[in-house]
Parts: sequence; C-alpha cells; structure tokens
Amino acid sequence: MQGTYDAASRRLQLSAVKWIDQPFGYTMVGLEGHMTSSGQKVAGRVPDLFSCTDFEVWHRTQLLG
Repeated sequence: MQGTYDAASRRLQLSAVKWIDQPFGYTMVGLEGHMTSSGQKVAGRVPDLFSCTDFEVWHRTQLLG
C-alpha cells in the first residue's frame, strides 16, 4: 500500500499497490480513514469494495502525545 496522511485533519488515504504474497481468495482494496487525537485508532471506509464498507484498527497504547 501507499498513501497520504494529513496531520492537520488526521485524514489518511491508502491505495492498494502490490501484494508481497497474495492469500487465496483475498482482494486488495484502498482505505480512507481518520486517526483519533491520541493516535490509538484509525477508522474509516473501504471505498472500493461493496461487501465491506468500514474498517477500524487500533493500538493498545497511546502513540501520539
């Protein structure tokens, strides 16, 4: 994946580029999201895939101060 992150708005956009090793039955998709002010969570949508509309990833500890 490659993408952009805007620190002022905490928005990120990731584009699917290339698999290292593609698992059978999986499709590469882009992601658009927003990072929380603590940096612990990124949540957003999957614009390229109709069967999966949202995503959320988080880290157990605070990453930004």
